[in-house]
Amino acid sequence: MTLRLEPFQPAFEAALLNLVLSPEPLAFTAHPRDLLTQVQADPDRLAVALLDGERPVPGGPVCSVGGRPL
Repeated sequence: MTLRLEPFQPAFEAALLNLVLSPEPLAFTAHPRDLLTQVQADPDRLAVALLDGERPVPGGPVCSVGGRPL
């Protein structure tokens, strides 16, 4: 497994929206489908995809690119 971070791209959207997360991670994170629209509409946030090769995997962060906390 070779993991890397990349800024979100529309090509990743279908894979991220279809991710199946178990209940454990949902206790401390949100599903990408719940955040993606909010993040894309906020200029102070940057969605980042975690990729295994070219395949998005759970765990991509949302980064603050402005001066305010997320």
